[in-house]
Amino acid sequence: MKRNLKTHFIHSVILNEVKNRACELTEGNLKIMRYFAEFMLRLRPELSRTLDERLNLVYRKVNMTKIIRWRQRAILISLTTIIFMACNRSTNMINSNFKSEKVSQTASFIVNSNIEKAFPMFDAFEERKWAEGLEPNLVYPDKEIIEEGTTFKTEGHDHEAEYLWIVTKFDPKIHFIQYLVSTENRFWTIAVKCKNIEDDEKTEVTVTYSYIGLNEEGNELNKSHLERMYKDNLNDWAEAINNYFAQN
Repeated sequence: MKRNLKTHFIHSVILNEVKNRACELTEGNLKIMRYFAEFMLRLRPELSRTLDERLNLVYRKVNMTKIIRWRQRAILISLTTIIFMACNRSTNMINSNFKSEKVSQTASFIVNSNIEKAFPMFDAFEERKWAEGLEPNLVYPDKEIIEEGTTFKTEGHDHEAEYLWIVTKFDPKIHFIQYLVSTENRFWTIAVKCKNIEDDEKTEVTVTYSYIGLNEEGNELNKSHLERMYKDNLNDWAEAINNYFAQN
């Protein structure tokens, strides 16, 4: 009961923040938030409707010609928190004995190209050049660009209809990108860091997957997916990327 009250309190704080920050949100960010409200309707209808009502209030009150851009990262944190707690609370209502598990693994490999060519290969849209079957369906923005807040969907696997992706961190100056991916059963982050080696002629790429389950099925899927992902220690990634560079 205490945990539920705490969760409800945090929900209220976040939703109030959405309303209070109305004059600082861009139209694009509001579109992202409305999309997540629709996504959450499948998880917690009562919370989704509450958020959607607040968004309608925001649309009515905001003069879009006088909007001041608010940093997307603050919005991402709020959205991530809402989704996680909504899923977590929904799961707890079904099975109070459920224990979420986290599994994570890291591997590094070498790309036979300099970092200025290698790092963009982990842009989800550029990744189509070497990752067979990857077809991002863009949600936000309206152009295929990578920035913090870029949101898209891909086809799911193992009885999960789709994966929802959002770029949570993107810093090209240090060659780092992180994605947050979620389904109704689990969520995970994919962090990619690149660095120059061998007189800037090659690039070392370090990739970390971290999974957290939202129910028992999610826990099991995470274990099997992590094992499958790192079966070859990501050498299959290195081979695919290096083959692309060799042919182009």
